[in-house]
Amino acid sequence: MSQEVEELKSKLAKVQLELDNSQAERRRLGQLLQQQPDLKRLDETQALLQAAEVARQAGEERNLELVRLLSQASERQQQLEQDLLEQHRQTHAQLEELQTTLVTLQGERDELFERLSEQMQPNNSEIAQKLHAQLKTLHQTSKEKLEGLGEELKRRHKLWERETHHRQELESSFDTQTKIFQREIQELKKSLGEAQSDLADHEFALETNEDQLNWLENEVEEREEIIESLRHQVAQYLDKLRKAQSKLTEAGQALQHRNSMLKQFQEQRLMLASQCRAWEASFNNAEAARGDLQTQVGKLKERVDELEWELDETRVSLEDSQHQVASLQDQVFSQLPKAHKLLREAQARVEELERSLEETVADMPAVHEK
Repeated sequence: MSQEVEELKSKLAKVQLELDNSQAERRRLGQLLQQQPDLKRLDETQALLQAAEVARQAGEERNLELVRLLSQASERQQQLEQDLLEQHRQTHAQLEELQTTLVTLQGERDELFERLSEQMQPNNSEIAQKLHAQLKTLHQTSKEKLEGLGEELKRRHKLWERETHHRQELESSFDTQTKIFQREIQELKKSLGEAQSDLADHEFALETNEDQLNWLENEVEEREEIIESLRHQVAQYLDKLRKAQSKLTEAGQALQHRNSMLKQFQEQRLMLASQCRAWEASFNNAEAARGDLQTQVGKLKERVDELEWELDETRVSLEDSQHQVASLQDQVFSQLPKAHKLLREAQARVEELERSLEETVADMPAVHEK
């Protein structure tokens, strides 16, 4: 992949060199148009345009070569993704096989424990009791080891799922970048065809007069701007290729890490297969505890139902009280204008009484004098 990237870089450098040469020839065309007479200027213009056409064809060939190399890189990328997918499928199949083996060993361990328990129950001697105690100790130890190995198996399965998700994200990002590259290449081809048609029109227009030559100079400047934009797009493509290469490197590192983890898991599987022959387990306590938990859960569900009913009753009463408060507020707001009116009338009466009282007080001295 790195060699292909280097080849693409060299091809892009050649295309850029051709574009620089065409720009230099166009600048030379502008200088000659300002220095030579009209007839010689037209001949020189035609010659330079032919040279520019040759350079354009060479650039088009370089672009086709670039497209071919990009298609080869995408094909190799798809092949690598298929190999990674096949390896992940094999890993998943091995994990399923280990799980089935673990279940089979657990069943054999349970059968062995039950058979030994039945053989030791009639015998009450000290040796039988010691053996039974040792058997219980061995059963507890094997149970703890089995639980630890089960947790390790779950952790490794989660790690495998996370790596699978990461691989899928990388595949989707690679597909998206490939589609973007193809779409941008189609746009470049379209812009190149438009430039070719415009160039043919300009060659036909150069046979008229000096005004059209000036117009051609303006068009040449616009083509230079287009070339600059194309150069910028090529730089963006190189940046995207570097990012894709870095992502492929990360995928390779993740694959190496997964292989190392798979090797460790296989070693532990062999150890588990050698130790599972002596394991025994009994699930009576677990089932009894499960029954107790089920009864407790049933009681808790009944209590939750009662609390939900009480909550509904409280919610209904709260809604009724809210409706009553709203109706009281409406009544108060409806009686406020009438109360304001009565207050204004009372104030007017008080003012009239004050005026009449003042008049009465003013008339009182005259009464005393009489």
